[in-house]
Amino acid sequence: MLGSVPTQLVATAGADATVRLWCSTTGRQLQLLTGHGDRVCRLCWSPCGSLLASTSLDGATRVWSMGAAAASSLPASLLEPGPVFGEGGDDGRVSCLAFSPDGGQLATGASSGQVRLWSTGGEGSCLRELSRHGGLVSSVCFSPCSSLLASASGEVLKRSRHSLTVWFPFTCVCLAGFLP
Repeated sequence: MLGSVPTQLVATAGADATVRLWCSTTGRQLQLLTGHGDRVCRLCWSPCGSLLASTSLDGATRVWSMGAAAASSLPASLLEPGPVFGEGGDDGRVSCLAFSPDGGQLATGASSGQVRLWSTGGEGSCLRELSRHGGLVSSVCFSPCSSLLASASGEVLKRSRHSLTVWFPFTCVCLAGFLP
């Protein structure tokens, strides 16, 4: 479903709770990633192609990182498990995700209307929780320099909630909100 140009990998999300990595030139399966407890429904490559985020109906978002062996073309695991976010959370399933341009942060939007920023380094941690939208967050996107984050919601349950919000992600300040 999603391809990474630098590595020529294609990742697919599975109803069997797995992520599969494929070679885009040969079509051969290269790796099977396990660890989710339910259907994997979203995937996102980092801009440099060294990280892959997957989210599942089990409520967890996992970040997989390119292994040292993969970078040196040795026959080993291409992607290794990294941080797990929101495991067992009750804030709704992750409905969208996006990496910051440098790959250091991951933004997630949830069916509950919550937008969160996560650190992708180390064990991973929630850096910021942004105010809720009126319904399911359908899209999150960083500006090219990471100074802004846009989040969109298809449902406006209350007129006081915005369907498109632009944030300063480091301060959680809402720059602008737009209603349909």
